Amino acid sequence: MKPAKGIAKCSRCAINAGGPPHRPLVTVDETLTGFALSAADFDGLCQKQPDIAIKLLAALGHELSVRIRYANLTIQQLETWHSFNPW
Repeated sequence: MKPAKGIAKCSRCAINAGGPPHRPLVTVDETLTGFALSAADFDGLCQKQPDIAIKLLAALGHELSVRIRYANLTIQQLETWHSFNPW
């Protein structure tokens, strides 16, 4: 499935909680500047600029909730389709 225009598709998770380091593979349809924030740097951000850390987590939470709602809708549509086409 191709993402909508302006949407980046990442093949790895956004948060790497204690796992081995990885380099995400991102597919885009136009020029993109990406940023990475290590766990140590995020801890420092929480200490020095907690308001920014909270906004960052809120934006990430919002994006993840949108993706979950979209995934749930897709599942529901597939289940409905399957009930009409039981092959």
